[in-house]
Order: sequence, then C-alpha cells, then structure tokens
Amino acid sequence: MKGQSFRATSRAAIMWILVITFVGVGFGLAFGQSNELVVTLPGGTLEKVLRRSWVEPFEKKYNAKAIVVTGLTMDFLAKLRAQKGNPQIDVVGFDPPGAIPAANEGLLEKLDPERIPNLKDQYPFEVQKHGFFATQWLSNHVLAYNTNFIKEPPKSWADLWKPEYKGKVILPDISTVQGVYFVMIISKMQTGGDLYNTEAVFAKLKTLRPNVLTFWSSHDQVAQLLNSGEAWLAPWAADRALTQMAAKAPIALTVPKEGTIYFTSQIGIAKGTRNKALAEKYLDVAISAEAQLMDAQEAFLGPANSKVKLEGFLAENLAYGETLKKMVPPDWNKMDQVRDNWTERWNREIR
Repeated sequence: MKGQSFRATSRAAIMWILVITFVGVGFGLAFGQSNELVVTLPGGTLEKVLRRSWVEPFEKKYNAKAIVVTGLTMDFLAKLRAQKGNPQIDVVGFDPPGAIPAANEGLLEKLDPERIPNLKDQYPFEVQKHGFFATQWLSNHVLAYNTNFIKEPPKSWADLWKPEYKGKVILPDISTVQGVYFVMIISKMQTGGDLYNTEAVFAKLKTLRPNVLTFWSSHDQVAQLLNSGEAWLAPWAADRALTQMAAKAPIALTVPKEGTIYFTSQIGIAKGTRNKALAEKYLDVAISAEAQLMDAQEAFLGPANSKVKLEGFLAENLAYGETLKKMVPPDWNKMDQVRDNWTERWNREIR
C-alpha cells in the first residue's frame, strides 16, 4: 500500500510538473515571450558595421537572437502599414519620411525612458516630444564625385548643370529619402532659403535632364557607378561617401556653397510587438554611447548620444558639434505634407 501510495504521489507530482510546464510555455507564447527579435537595418557596408555595433553586443548581453531584415525607409514604412495589428518586425529604423508617418499613424509603440535608460543621453534637439521614436544617428547631404574625372571639387549645386557633365550625373530617385533632400536643397538654391518652393525647384530640375545618366535607388548603386567612372557626380549621403573614401575609392565629397541639409535617422518599436521588453533592450543598445562611437568611427555617422566625443577628422566631417551648426535642418512635418505632390511631379516631369 505504501508503495502504491508513493507511486500515486509521484505520478501526481509529475502530472503537476507537466501542467505547470505547459502552462508556463502557453503563458509565454500567449504574451509573445521569445529570445528572438526581428530588426531592420540598411544594407551594404552600413549593415556590416551595425551588426558589430548593435546586433552582436545585444545578442551577447541578453543571450538573444536578432533576425535582420534589410531595406530602405519607405520599404519599412510599407511593411509596418501592411502588418498593422500583427507586426512581423519588432524594431524598425528609418529616416523621417518613414518615421513621421509611422508615428502619426499609430504604427509605433511609445518609448518608456524608464525602460530605455540611454534615451536620457540623446541631444535635446533630437528628443521627440511625442516619444514614439529615438534618434539613431545623424548625417548630411553632399555632392560626391569621381576624382579621376573631376579634378577640382565642385563649388555649387549648380555645377550639376555644367555641359561637361552631360550623361555623367546620377540623381537620387524621389522614392528615396535622398531624393527628397535633393529637391529641398535645389529649392533653397533657387530661392535663397525656401526648402519647399515646388514650382521653382521643378522648373529648374527639368533643365537638368540632359546631364542625367540614371536615377539611383540604392547606395550600392551609387558606389558602383561612381567607382567605375560611369557616373562622375552624384548627390549622396556624407557617411556613404566617407566610407568609400576610407576604402581608397576614387571618390571625394564637397559641401557646396549654398550649404547642405543635415538629417537624423530614427529607430522605433512596432506597435503591437509580442517582444516589447526585448525590443526595448535592443533599442537601448543601439543608442548607447559605445555603439554610437563605433558607428562614428567605422560608418562615419554623426552620434545621437551626447556622451560621445569626437575630435579631428571625424569632428570636422560628420554632422557633429560646430560642423553641424553650419547645416540646415529641414521641417519634417512640412516635408511630409509636400512629399506626395513632389513624387507625382517628379514622376511626370523629371523621370
């Protein structure tokens, strides 16, 4: 009898252990607890740097796995819209033309500074009062050129129109964020200050068409065309051009006399993610001083964390400190209002 009682008790204990185990697993699944996170990164060289500065430290620190999806800003916005209510991406990084609509459309979780401690170290001018995204880096728009074919640095955005560059200019397509920045800076050039004068800028852009070889839609495309000499001149992002320069490519950059636009890039958590706690940890790693310093040193991105201190070449060439003060910040909300019209005009009149 004692043996039967013991066996019965043992079976009961085992059953309770199994019940508790299955309930625990079910509880975890119900609330989406997982050590896997789906995150977005830009592709190319920048992806390789961010894997070292963000992904690998996150995975090591939290014994987690980050599944990387690469693409561009508007791709990520489209994914968030298509997956609204059931996001397949947990953490998304994108430039303002994607981040602002995502925040306005309720596609992002509100960030909690108590759970993301490094938010407190963001520069004051970068802090978003609505709290739906953080700044992941800064960069600026430049004119990049092939040094084998252009010996004297261009001095003005108007140099894109020079007859000797016929068929050798590549422009960022309006479907890219760089395309929007390009329209802004040409508007400024035409008006002396207005970044959003649609009529002035499109009247001028129509006359540039003979010089245009193609409209680029990826950074790798720009690098390939400039390196090969098929293209000589391109409006581009400073960090991408500096990366090519560091690799000893025949590429240099210039900030034309009319100035340039600096821009921030954002990072947020998809609304409704089933991995919110882990997503907060990943975001905190991405905006940490350690990650931001590596991004500045290896990818030439201006740091968003105020604890990062730069000197020499980096301080002089990145969107940082005194150099940043010479650049023009765009009004992203205003830009969001004109983008659809610009896209329609571009596709009808420029391409």
